[in-house]
Amino acid sequence: MTKGAHIRVHVAVLVAVAAVALSLLPCPARAQIVHGQRPEVTQGLTFLSWDVTGDTAFTIQEWHVPIVARAGLAENVELSVSGGLLNASADWNLPDDAIDGLTDSKIQVAASLMDDQLLISGGVSLPTGKKELNRDEQALLAWLTSDFLNFPIKSPGEGLNLYGQIGIAAPAGEWVVGASAAFYLAGKYKPYAGTRDYQPGSRFTADLGAQRQWTSGNRVEGDVVFTAATDDKLDGKAVFRDGIQVDSRVMTTLALGKSRLEAGVRAILRGKDKQPGTGDVLISELNNRHGNDLRFHLGGRSPLGHALGAWVSFDAKFLAANGYKKGLPFSEDKAHLSGFGGGLDFTLSERTKAGIGLQGWTGSSDGALGVDNLKFSGLQVSQYFTVTF
Repeated sequence: MTKGAHIRVHVAVLVAVAAVALSLLPCPARAQIVHGQRPEVTQGLTFLSWDVTGDTAFTIQEWHVPIVARAGLAENVELSVSGGLLNASADWNLPDDAIDGLTDSKIQVAASLMDDQLLISGGVSLPTGKKELNRDEQALLAWLTSDFLNFPIKSPGEGLNLYGQIGIAAPAGEWVVGASAAFYLAGKYKPYAGTRDYQPGSRFTADLGAQRQWTSGNRVEGDVVFTAATDDKLDGKAVFRDGIQVDSRVMTTLALGKSRLEAGVRAILRGKDKQPGTGDVLISELNNRHGNDLRFHLGGRSPLGHALGAWVSFDAKFLAANGYKKGLPFSEDKAHLSGFGGGLDFTLSERTKAGIGLQGWTGSSDGALGVDNLKFSGLQVSQYFTVTF
């Protein structure tokens, strides 16, 4: 693979299959073109359970079982197909509130051209997931989508969505620099029972990144992703618009023999949303309902033999309070979350690999979703199994 292929040309959640692939592994991974490899299928599992205490006490948990199939259509063209199963539940009611069923399915084709310096991809997200949630399921969804809890799947289903991306990368001295642009066109659907068709706004992103890699395996890389959206509409009338988001990341990897250490920091700045004003015009909300987000990651990997490897990780996330004071709608106070874990990767044969991981989480929030002084502790179990044909 050439130097140009080393740049990370990706666009956050908009490359949907890549996002699914991340959930398969116990630690972060990056999607790339197969380049003529044999077809492969990866089955994953993530179980995450949170015990929440404060003015109330309950347990909320989620099972996610994704499946991703990849195949090289040509030497530099890859097809990815993904789907999965979801079960989320909370024990605050009798019977327990629950959301279960299929997730949305995704099909993507990606091509790497010009000696790996140009990436073009496009795909579709099929509405196979659950929609038209009832009142109890809506209450559960509010916790799944919260910024301070790290559930892998935050939405059980949407409409028919289209997305595409183009990215370029080129050497610049000792560095490789890259840029990409992507779009995500969302289709109409009914998110809740009894509602009319809802048209989510389209999303557009721009990604600027750079990477330097040394022959020993050491590298440093960073990128900044800008995301903007168009209006959400109900019956053709604009009712909401997501604020602009700026997501910046820096990651470094240090090679120590066959072992690897990595450290990274990520900052997410979220702008004000827009809401209905006078007439049909949307105006910026008075206060920002989103708190900014700062995250840290430390990790290490090391082989324990010819067919066995181990990894450890520490992650921390700090959320600032949003612009709404306590007692007001949309108020969310500051929160923090940290987790430590480890796992094993197994090479079972030339064409089969597997892995397991276990992480423990703890955190607190001064107030969110109408509940003050939240304390939470979590357990996450992950597993994957890959077969190459």
